[in-house]
Formats: sequence, C-alpha cells, structure tokens
Amino acid sequence: MVAWTGEPDAFVDPVAHQLAEVLKHHQDLAEVPSLAALLDHAHLFDGLSADDMANVVRGLLQCRQDGALNQDPIFTSAAHILGSAKALKNLRRGMRSLGETGGEELAGELYVLTAGPSQPKAVVLIENIRSFTAFARSPHAQEAVGIAAYGYGLTMENFGARLAANHVVACPAYGDAINLKSAMDQLPTFFWGDLDREGLRIFESLREQIPGLALSAAYEAMESRCFNPMLCHPYHRLFEKDGQRFPRGSTPETAHLAKRCSNRAVDQEALGFDLGAVDIVAPYRLPIGH
Repeated sequence: MVAWTGEPDAFVDPVAHQLAEVLKHHQDLAEVPSLAALLDHAHLFDGLSADDMANVVRGLLQCRQDGALNQDPIFTSAAHILGSAKALKNLRRGMRSLGETGGEELAGELYVLTAGPSQPKAVVLIENIRSFTAFARSPHAQEAVGIAAYGYGLTMENFGARLAANHVVACPAYGDAINLKSAMDQLPTFFWGDLDREGLRIFESLREQIPGLALSAAYEAMESRCFNPMLCHPYHRLFEKDGQRFPRGSTPETAHLAKRCSNRAVDQEALGFDLGAVDIVAPYRLPIGH
C-alpha cells in the first residue's frame, strides 16, 4: 500500500540521464530530433564516458550523412564509429528507432568448410566438426558434399541469405571446390546433427533459411539408440545438455523426433568414425505407424 509521491524523474535511468545530457550540451546533436530515440536504448552506452557517448552518436550521424549505412556494415562501423567494427551491429536497434535499418551484414564473403566431389549428387550439412571429418573420410564424400555447420554457426551468419546472394565460398577441406548456391539450388540437401532438442532447433533454424532442407536418414540409426538407456543420455550438465530448449516441431519429422528425444539424447558422434554402413545421404523417414 506504499506509493511514490515525489517527482516522476526521480527514478530515471542514470545512463539515459547521462546520454540526455550529452545530447543537450552538444547542439549539433540536439538539432536532430530523432536522436531522442536513442534514449530508449541507453543501456548500450552504459560504461562509456560522456565524450565517448558524443563521439559514438556523431559517428552514427556521419554514417547517415555519407549514405554509408547501405554499405558494408563492418567497414562502415570501423571507419566512422571510434574504429570499432562491431558498433553498428550493436546500435542496430537504436538505428531502427532513428528510421534506419543499419543494413544487413551480408556484405563480404562467408567461407565454409566442405568435403566432397566437384559434381555431387546431394549436400549434407553436418552439425559437429568431428562427424564432418568422419564424413569426409567416408565413401559418402565420393557422391555428396558435406558442409561443416559448427552448431548454430551457419544460422548465426545468415547462411541462407548469403547463399541466395552468392556470397558463400566453399573451402574444400577434402575434395573439390564447388559453387554451393548452384549445388543447393538443384540438389537434395540434408541436415545431420545431434538427436537432441538443440540439434533439432538448429535444423529448424536452418530450414527457415533453406526451405528444401530435410533431415538425414542418419537420424534413423540414432533414433534406434533411444530405446537402450546404455546408448543415450539424459539432459544433465555432465553431458552438457542441461537447459536445452524444445524445438517447435515445425515438420512431422521434427515433431516425432522431438518426442523421441524429449528426455534422453544421442550425439551424432555415437555413430562412430567409420560411417560407411550408415545411411546419411538420404531423407529421414518416419517409422510406420508412428
């Protein structure tokens, strides 16, 4: 039943207050009314001196004045905002409030490790690097090209958008170099990762960028292990699985596998280094009567 009756500004965020003072005392900044939108994102400036705050905002304005916001955001950021390549990325939310998009970080090329022939019959995105290495040294790499996904790595790097822009460069760790955009536009593309909640979430994230992406038949071999408690593990910190989030179940296959691995998981490395007998370059099929 206690209420505050004092001045409403008494609880103003000190960082927002400092930023407001910076804008007020720098007439060249205060002349731009939309800069007040930055106050909604004052936490981004927490820990900066008043001089650095002013210089960051001046740099942001200079980017807009020069029309540089539609150019490579990494180089633009480093050239205009205190020599930092990452500032524009972190200011992006504030820039939306300023009426700017900040540009998508698609400029520049994304280099991905691949293993396979120059004329593959399919593409397989592989979550973990050890299994990518196993794939690369297996007979599968003679007919399909494998891509090292590094967990959420490709998703976080806007893989689908960069692929569409033809900004992805295949760097063969094994085998030949290919045009990945051309290959993935024309060939069946599969994902093989861990049979756990996050592994399926990685697939769902990639599938949003690559609509034709399907789960690999390798999941059938891992699914069979879920019936034997000696061959699967609970979501415990010992196995670095505590806190994993559930997938949405955006396809019938992911919905089924999400139930199968709801309590216990199987890492893709469980299929071993010798993958010759494992069906990988084919789509996962739901069990009959699932």
